Amino acid sequence: MATKSSLAPAAGVATEVHGVHELLGLPVWTQGRSALFDLMREGVPKGELIELHSVNAEISMQVRNEPDYLELMRLNPTNIMDGEGVRRMVALKYGQLFERISGSDLVTELATLAAEESWSVFLLGASEAVSERAAAKLLELNPRLALARWSPPFECDERGAPTARVSEAVTAEILERIARARPTVLIACLGSPKQELWVKQHEATLLASGVRIVMGAGGSLDFLAEKTKRAPKRVSDMGLEWLWRLAHEPRARFSRMATRLPRFVVHGLSDALAHRWRKAG
Repeated sequence: MATKSSLAPAAGVATEVHGVHELLGLPVWTQGRSALFDLMREGVPKGELIELHSVNAEISMQVRNEPDYLELMRLNPTNIMDGEGVRRMVALKYGQLFERISGSDLVTELATLAAEESWSVFLLGASEAVSERAAAKLLELNPRLALARWSPPFECDERGAPTARVSEAVTAEILERIARARPTVLIACLGSPKQELWVKQHEATLLASGVRIVMGAGGSLDFLAEKTKRAPKRVSDMGLEWLWRLAHEPRARFSRMATRLPRFVVHGLSDALAHRWRKAG
């Protein structure tokens, strides 16, 4: 398990929390898009590094078995509620329904903000074809956007499974390309928790390369490139996006959802109700 000091934010990393709520020990951003965008506009000139990481029902359970992942999420005040289940559980806990920020939507919105503020963007990850199509879509929506990208080679272990960490050789190439591009915004699509752990490990280097905003975007470029079909908005708003994904990717998702989602309901309800009982007492 990583020590507390090994996961302490690098100098210049934004750590101030303004009324952030939490669920199952993880801070969640509840002030909405407008306040989040204001935070980024204010933070970039200050030279801070703002990290946007997603929290959904599956991630809330995944971190409990991965100490490094858990610790970095606990230290990050700008974890976005990228899941209706988390949003509703937070609402139950605090008696207020907060705005949900979809990670897939935020990629596009962040690119638009970058174009408006003359910030450059670097897309990291996904396949070459997906990255190319996603970049073309972002440029179609934001013709003035300064955009660079790179799709690192897909790394597997000796059993052919995806590696949990980015190798030293690939990391060196990533950091060199980012240093050359000097982007303000880095959108990392390496999968969770690989992308979050990689960003945490290289915070100081990213800051030195001009990066001020990092978003862990997982498979969001697949949606943007239309490789993967997103759930209709009404399905997502009903909290049934998990069912949509399960229907479209049963082999990839069944085992994870079958164990994590019931646990999330049990632990989330326990956290929410315990909080309400303490307040009532």
